[in-house]
Amino acid sequence: MSESSQSPLFYNRVRMLDRAADRELRLMPPHDFRFASETNAIPLVAEELFSAQASYPIVFADAEAPKPIAVVGLRNHENLFVRPDGSWEPNAYLPLYVRRHPFLLIDDNDGRLHLGIDDAAPCWSMAEGMNLFDMDEPTVLTKNMLEFCTRYRRQHRIALALGMALKEQSLLVEYRFNVTVMGEAHNVSGCMVVAEDRLAALPDEVFLEWRAAGWLPMITAHLLSLRQWESLGRMSMTHAEPAALAA
Repeated sequence: MSESSQSPLFYNRVRMLDRAADRELRLMPPHDFRFASETNAIPLVAEELFSAQASYPIVFADAEAPKPIAVVGLRNHENLFVRPDGSWEPNAYLPLYVRRHPFLLIDDNDGRLHLGIDDAAPCWSMAEGMNLFDMDEPTVLTKNMLEFCTRYRRQHRIALALGMALKEQSLLVEYRFNVTVMGEAHNVSGCMVVAEDRLAALPDEVFLEWRAAGWLPMITAHLLSLRQWESLGRMSMTHAEPAALAA
């Protein structure tokens, strides 16, 4: 597969879309995001950092190949933005990674990229929804998803390049955030952020190179997003109160 040799986050049974076998397959309109409810971190790509920074703290994960992620919960297996009915918090940005599901790109042995699906996703139907094929030809929906996934892949690579550049210049430092919710202390760790003092000391030639690459606004979006930790803490408190009352 294009992202790893194993199924990526949220995907359980990945396979290539087949125009013969999937001629009658239909996609139900996306409205239930409970498939994303048991993670507290969602991958982000380059073009969405500007939009995501208004809703989530954006940090970098994986010290070997740093990648930007949106933090969506303070506990493991907790996504505060998925409501009990499966809807996404209406005033929050919906990450592209979530929007892409249940589609993705697959690298085949022929060296080409093909549109794939999560065969186990509950959004498939044979009776209702939007067709993926009209006879043997892909529908507008299928063509649009192929274009979406292709663009996502390009933006994913840009985000990876940014993370590696930050690592090479030693700009990433370990970050910890502590918050107390209903008397319970939560320590968020295992993530990295850009050190502003090191960024300010970046050599001029590197600064100009990064400006030309379009990375500086992305770094700014990341730094601005760190203001959202307090908002995330308040959301966690709001979610904890009904549980405490029920207990």
